[in-house]
Amino acid sequence: MSSELKLNPYAVLGAEADETGNYCILIAPKINEGLQILGVTESERPDLYRLLAELSGVGLDLLDIENDLDNDARELLTRSGVLVTAENVPEKPLFSCPLDGIEIGAANGINAANAAQVNPTFRFEPFDLSSFRALIADKHFSPYLPTAWIKSAGTRLDLGYWLTTEQASAVSQLRAGGPVPADIDPDLRAKLAAAEIIIEADSYSEKEKNAAGRIEEAKKLFLQDKYATLRNVIPAPHIRSMQAFYRAYTAQGFMPFGDSVVKRRFRQANEPLARFFHRSLTPLMSKLVGAEIKPSYCYAASYREGADLRPHVDREACEYSFSLQVDYEPEPADGISPWPLWLSTRILYENVENGHSLEWSDCPPDDKTERSILLGNGDCLAYRGRALAHYRYELPQGHRSTSLFFHYVPLDFDDVII
Repeated sequence: MSSELKLNPYAVLGAEADETGNYCILIAPKINEGLQILGVTESERPDLYRLLAELSGVGLDLLDIENDLDNDARELLTRSGVLVTAENVPEKPLFSCPLDGIEIGAANGINAANAAQVNPTFRFEPFDLSSFRALIADKHFSPYLPTAWIKSAGTRLDLGYWLTTEQASAVSQLRAGGPVPADIDPDLRAKLAAAEIIIEADSYSEKEKNAAGRIEEAKKLFLQDKYATLRNVIPAPHIRSMQAFYRAYTAQGFMPFGDSVVKRRFRQANEPLARFFHRSLTPLMSKLVGAEIKPSYCYAASYREGADLRPHVDREACEYSFSLQVDYEPEPADGISPWPLWLSTRILYENVENGHSLEWSDCPPDDKTERSILLGNGDCLAYRGRALAHYRYELPQGHRSTSLFFHYVPLDFDDVII
């Protein structure tokens, strides 16, 4: 069997030491099971430990599966995803939102023929080999194609569109705020208008004005009630691309499964794609708060059937938060997730420890102080997680739900942020 095994290309090895002795840590994605973490101690497995300690200095790639490992060690490393068969090698997904995925037609009430101006926030990023590794590691972005970027109306969210080589040749000639070339291909013009890379100036100005009005209304509710719902914060093309990414990311095993808070969810703190949107949404949260704030940390979570979230209040690093609904399966007919997030509008955090979980009986769903929040994919709930207890009841059988949580703190917050 050992001849059929190969090293998982995403397996990572590190050596550590603490008061109990020396140990090595192996981390590897395992398809459909999540990110696996294996600790090998010197006291429990001296032979394997010595081998891994040696490899930690030269690289796991030098592992000789046939000759370095006995049967027990091979079985252990296979269970932990470090060794895999050829058909079970994980594939790491990368995010992209192709311009070709845009539906052609009248976009947001704008006729493509009337879109005569390039969006003032437009920027073009060519394929750049020097940024190849950074795009993958720091953002989970696909680095293989050039991209066109704009900031969305009102929210100022950074939105990127991945271009074919032919599209990039034309798009690279556009200049922010300048005129759209008259000879641009009609099919490309329609896609650029739908993506709002090119705009009809008056209509776009009206859209920005309306978006600003909705944000101002949300701000009033947020300051008054400590929560507010914002619809369609992430446009449909990007949500579809995020859904494809996170479905593949969890299926290929790149997120750990289960934790002390929720046993039946894949989760990862500061996952790179989530972190990109986290930072990009900082101006929107600042508008809601009415003051400058900064990101603390973010969390990607994909819940499986049977998952629940105990009533709790958040710790200090979560003074202001967004809960972004990314995906729900099976897809609801009306586009709204049927799995509510409950908020308790009582001020509970004064009576519990920071980040403390409450009893279910503390937050009865029929109490007048409880609020049931239902979000569609792309919607955000802005909330004060330290002032409002929040929770979810059990996710129904056969259902899945994916959300991103973005947390922010005042500028003078100086505690350690994960």
